[in-house]
Amino acid sequence: MNKNILIALVIALFLSCSVQKEYEKAISNNNIIEYNSFLRSHPNSKYSQEIRTRLAYMYDDVAWDYAKRLNTEKSYEQYLNQYPFGNHRYQASTEQNLLATKRIEEVKRIEEDNAWGNALYYDNISVYTKYIKDYKYGKHIYEAQRRIKELETPVKKESSNNNYNYSDNVSINEKKSGKRLKK
Repeated sequence: MNKNILIALVIALFLSCSVQKEYEKAISNNNIIEYNSFLRSHPNSKYSQEIRTRLAYMYDDVAWDYAKRLNTEKSYEQYLNQYPFGNHRYQASTEQNLLATKRIEEVKRIEEDNAWGNALYYDNISVYTKYIKDYKYGKHIYEAQRRIKELETPVKKESSNNNYNYSDNVSINEKKSGKRLKK
């Protein structure tokens, strides 16, 4: 019986040395393949929990690199769903919020451009007033205010002392071209 115990101890010692060597090899290579190989061979060794922890960090980093490479709100959301307590959760949340803010600003810019185009198309006081009301700090505020003043100012017809003012009778096409049509 003592012989069997001695043989068991020698085998255990040999296996322990073998496991330790494989552990050291996995640590020195420090990659997912080596860690997974170690865990398949020695799932219940004294090193397996450390290897699992190292793997978790590596998978977290791989997922983060993927999210950054895609750089979309959705990729950061997927990272946060997969790793809610991951090492990069604050960065992911920040990047996701920045992208959302940019998207919202772009939508607002397009809406303002459309409103300004609408104001120019209809060219009346009410559409310019609506533009000013909706976009208090819009990029065309001063133009809208100027155009309202122009539309509110009555056009001079003839002066009251019957002096003929030729410039009032120049057609729009003549004013644009800078040429006077001969009569």
